[in-house]
Amino acid sequence: MHGNGRGVDLGRLSGTIRTAALSETKTSSNIALNEPHEGERDMTEKIDRREFLRRSAGSSMAIVALGGGGALAALPKHTSTTKPAPELAPLTFQLGWVKNAEWSGEYIADSRGYYKAAGFRSVTLLAGGPTAPPIESVVTAGKALSGVSSPNITASAIQQGAPVKTVAVQYQKNPYVIMSLASNPIRTPQEMIGKTIGIPTGEAALFAAFLKVNHINPGKVHTVPVSFDPSDLPNHQVDGRVAFLTNEPIALAAQGVHTYTFLFADHNYPLVNNNYVVTDRALAKNREAVKAMLRAEIQGWQRSLADPELGPRLDVTNYGSTLGLTLTSAIEQSKAQNELIVSPATRKNGIFTMTPELIDENMRLLALGGVKLPASNLWDFSVLEEVYQEDPALR
Repeated sequence: MHGNGRGVDLGRLSGTIRTAALSETKTSSNIALNEPHEGERDMTEKIDRREFLRRSAGSSMAIVALGGGGALAALPKHTSTTKPAPELAPLTFQLGWVKNAEWSGEYIADSRGYYKAAGFRSVTLLAGGPTAPPIESVVTAGKALSGVSSPNITASAIQQGAPVKTVAVQYQKNPYVIMSLASNPIRTPQEMIGKTIGIPTGEAALFAAFLKVNHINPGKVHTVPVSFDPSDLPNHQVDGRVAFLTNEPIALAAQGVHTYTFLFADHNYPLVNNNYVVTDRALAKNREAVKAMLRAEIQGWQRSLADPELGPRLDVTNYGSTLGLTLTSAIEQSKAQNELIVSPATRKNGIFTMTPELIDENMRLLALGGVKLPASNLWDFSVLEEVYQEDPALR
């Protein structure tokens, strides 16, 4: 999501977004799904996911009025030691964007039956898109148990009264990078000084914060507004540009353009991304369902980490088959995002966790953007810890 980062659309391999009709995902076992929900919308050619996320942050005020609501046969990473799960209501899960390879873990959890094993009778994966409402509004309206958002959007919504919490985090590192040509690389923030850097729509505040935390005078970096089409880099209109590790570098590589990137997260900007959002009411009244969802998600993503080609194959043949994505690019996206999910801390504590130090760093960055609230108002990892305590083999 934007200003925080969550845009991954490999449908635009030639620099433009492909237009595609989106539809509800059918489970691999052909179980009847929930009644139709909003969120499966057409893509537009002028708004990609990152622009959508930026707009979502600005529209979070609307959340307050809603109030609280309630063929690949590899085995899972472990054998669960938990007791058989009681049957739960059907699960509706809101994805943060269209059904591309970004949601490989969810596709695997569905197709491999992890959601069903956790107790859910059926599952509906709702696609997001440029016209879909913010994740926070979907869960507070009771249209989904959970969804994947970005911390700055969630924090802004909470500031404005939304009764939600982050209970887990997929990306330990944000996908934002500075992308330059491999033949003329920009290797560090300091090497941007004296260079022309392209700033896509809505990214100016983010880039300004990045300069600030790296003690770089903005006047020493020449910035120019650019679209999300990365062709300005190989056309030598810019020396570098703000991009997503999981998007533009892969798109240009498909065209034979080799790039060099460095992550914002490796240079004093450790904002996490793809955070799981649930309502306070769900944590209090529907905790077992939240735990079951997280258990299935962990299993799905562990499988994706072990086999980064599995999710993309499910995507291009089933879940996102209408998007016109290529398997090669989907696999590259899957491999790139796996590098964002795993860290030394998650290898020790389990995926989706955050250390106290990382939480503190994120709160500091959010404060730079004007979001000031106690960390306990945004993060609640107690339910995730319960999942790992009840089933230590999941770690």
